[in-house]
Amino acid sequence: MSLRLLMLTPNFDSIESHRPGSGGVGIIVYGLTLALARRGIDIHVVSGRFAETRNLDGLDNVIVHPVSAYPLSPIDPIQDITLLNIALVEEAVRLIQGGTKIDLIHAHDTVAALAAVVLKHLYTRIPLITTLYDTIIGRSFGKLKRNGKYLAELQSWVMESSDHTIATGKFMMDEYRKVFGLPESTIDNIPNGVRRQDFDAEESSQTVQGLSGSRVVLFLGRLVPEKGVQFLIRAAPFVTAEVPEVKFMIVGTGYYQQELMNLVKKLEVEESIVFAGPMSGQRKVSVLREAALVVMPSLYEPFGIVALEAMASKAPLVVFDTDGLSEIVEHNVTGIKVKTGDIEGLASAIVQLLHDKAYSTRLSLKAYESVKSKYDWNLLAARTIVVYERVTKEQKSKLENDSYFW
Repeated sequence: MSLRLLMLTPNFDSIESHRPGSGGVGIIVYGLTLALARRGIDIHVVSGRFAETRNLDGLDNVIVHPVSAYPLSPIDPIQDITLLNIALVEEAVRLIQGGTKIDLIHAHDTVAALAAVVLKHLYTRIPLITTLYDTIIGRSFGKLKRNGKYLAELQSWVMESSDHTIATGKFMMDEYRKVFGLPESTIDNIPNGVRRQDFDAEESSQTVQGLSGSRVVLFLGRLVPEKGVQFLIRAAPFVTAEVPEVKFMIVGTGYYQQELMNLVKKLEVEESIVFAGPMSGQRKVSVLREAALVVMPSLYEPFGIVALEAMASKAPLVVFDTDGLSEIVEHNVTGIKVKTGDIEGLASAIVQLLHDKAYSTRLSLKAYESVKSKYDWNLLAARTIVVYERVTKEQKSKLENDSYFW
């Protein structure tokens, strides 16, 4: 009998259905889910209303249940999250009470944490595994405001309520231990993966306006201070002095954008930097494949799914040597790592890749091989199933022992 899984996630996105600004969790859960299903796991996905329901690779053992948050008028993000979690819980309860057999719940991300806790309290016999993709304390560098304090407490609550956890790398394992006080025995380390077929086309399917004929340095992500776009902008004058024709394309949106635009004006590099807005789907794939290189100057990056997408696109990669990025990128083998905050070092790495085509190509090909050998979802799904089976077996044994004594 195959394992019957409830996947609990705020988003569930194929590359085509991914909405700009919705983050990478939905793409990660989508990739994992389909790989698990190909290995025989029966999966019910309970997710937000924009969840992908059609492009499921023809798998009939994946059933997606999109839910809509209650149509109230939340005045802050916490209320918005709470309304979504009520809907997630209702749908999961409807399934279980209606006779759907569930052996295990795997919850993803802080946004679905409240629903995970409630379901664990309602169904204590069903084991709960949780994966978080950052910590609020880490992301805010320890400076918690009102909403941050609530979310940090919510993260602690879901981790304490979980029977087991999966971390996406050594950095997040350390965060789980340090921030939540979890013993190592309750954590497995399984990285995120990437669907190579989404980025593997020989030719880009679309041409992105502004790229044609240019040597483009690409940033792709949220425009917030921790993503470090300000360092890339400060590096721009050093790069343009060596490569005048270079263009910097900043793809994404966020509250920090105006600050960044002011910095561009202050440094007088308006002609070299383009704020392209958010992109998703095939436009995102195209911009990754057409860029000369991708830069991730993050100050906090527990994993960095964009790094894997760049590697799968055979785009050379420059990153700050921080957190999870340090694990993904091997310096001078699969990319270039620069000391965090080193603006001149960042500029030097960019110039080196723009000038040395052979070196750039060698890095990108090695990075692609790394994706195939380490970050293929089929391989990672097999490792995940081992964890699922062990946790369900331990829960069954525990319930049998409790029954014996009582």
